[in-house]
Amino acid sequence: MLSQLESRPGWNHFPHAILAAAVLPDRRPLAIRIGDLLAREHAAGAFTNRLDWHRDASMWLEAYRILRAGWQAGLRAQITALAADTARDESAPRLTGLFLGTSPNH
Repeated sequence: MLSQLESRPGWNHFPHAILAAAVLPDRRPLAIRIGDLLAREHAAGAFTNRLDWHRDASMWLEAYRILRAGWQAGLRAQITALAADTARDESAPRLTGLFLGTSPNH
């Protein structure tokens, strides 16, 4: 289902829609439907195999903070995966002038 939504032009990161819906009181039911969809997609293994899934996970997490909906299991798995990525990259060279040979804003 998520792959079908994101196959449309301009819908590359559909989960971003959850945060906008979560902060608009009259759209909160929509945010819950989107979050439920993300929870189902995560359970089916179709969430973390996507490009930039960590950005979408952060939107889902922020919506959870606002709504306190029942997506804990999926979010916990997302955060665990993010923590593993961060730990793996902890000793990698940083994007600094010494590593890049230029200032980091170029």
